[in-house]
Amino acid sequence: NNVGVGNGTLFAASGCCNTAVGSRALEGVTTAITNVAVGTEALLSTTAGGGNVAVGAYALRLATGDGNSALGAYTLTSLATGLFNAGLGGGALNDLTSGSNNLAVGFNAGDVLTNGSGNIYVGAPSAAASESNTTRIGTTQTAAFLAGVSGQTSASGVPATFTRRLIGTE
Repeated sequence: NNVGVGNGTLFAASGCCNTAVGSRALEGVTTAITNVAVGTEALLSTTAGGGNVAVGAYALRLATGDGNSALGAYTLTSLATGLFNAGLGGGALNDLTSGSNNLAVGFNAGDVLTNGSGNIYVGAPSAAASESNTTRIGTTQTAAFLAGVSGQTSASGVPATFTRRLIGTE
């Protein structure tokens, strides 16, 4: 019930429903189920994790957790333990070794982060090796617009002071 194409793919596989394409993709898989690896050494070290998707050379190379998704070469390459992380773009979350529920979109987005959970990076690196529950968007933009905030009131009753959906000052 496993499909492997390439030298060393699914080398030790006894799990079910895994798909590996590329040299050494899912090479270490033993009891893991429902993983997809496309690219050289994608999901190389996964043994028992499930529901992971890695597309790109070295994507999720060291991952052992569940529900991680990586699209792009060297995306989530260093992740050893973690659940439900998503990296879209070459090198996204490349240095993350442990953490869960992180999202990075864009080339090298969140690439400095080594440990943390609940972070969102869109076209931006992390500012520290360890941070959690942080959102970072962009690096050189000079304005940010967000629909639906003008005229709204917060849970504490304080009205939003944004004009023209601009976040910050004009």
